[in-house]
Amino acid sequence: MTRVQRIGRLLVSMMLTAVAHAAPVRLRCEYLENPLGLDSPKPHLSWQTENAERNWRQSAYQILVASSADRLRAGNADVWDSGKGRVRRVGGIVYGGSKLESRKRYFWRVRVWDAGGQVSQSASTAWWETALDRQDGWKAKWISWKNPEEAEDRAAIRWVWVAGQDALHAPVKSAALVSRGCGRG
Repeated sequence: MTRVQRIGRLLVSMMLTAVAHAAPVRLRCEYLENPLGLDSPKPHLSWQTENAERNWRQSAYQILVASSADRLRAGNADVWDSGKGRVRRVGGIVYGGSKLESRKRYFWRVRVWDAGGQVSQSASTAWWETALDRQDGWKAKWISWKNPEEAEDRAAIRWVWVAGQDALHAPVKSAALVSRGCGRG
């Protein structure tokens, strides 16, 4: 066998190995990539598999959710481990872990098995962040500005005053006196 043939076989072998392992890609939460402010208490998780093999199918999946990216990388799914689910679908898997906290980021990844039992894991970690979902979590103060020249400005205001009448509903062409300040003049 020539060197070119050996290299050719090696390349074909590498391509077939890459095809056989269908890593989950394009991880989505509620059909969005890394969504912020998610208000769903049980979000739907989905992914696609990257495989060019004819008739390849997913036979099972496992979703791992953690409170930090480091924990997930270490294999510590401290929020939810779906276990190995024998479902062929790759979308609409409902989060089944404990109640999600308000204003928190959750990190997740997925493993898939093919019909031959080969397992592949998503190369990247995805996440979603929950919204502020409780009234008691809102904290705010009114923002206002105190104009240091306000008293001086008010003192210079000239009011139109119609004696004995409601100033807001004075008849047209009423005679009025001009006064300084806000008293009657």
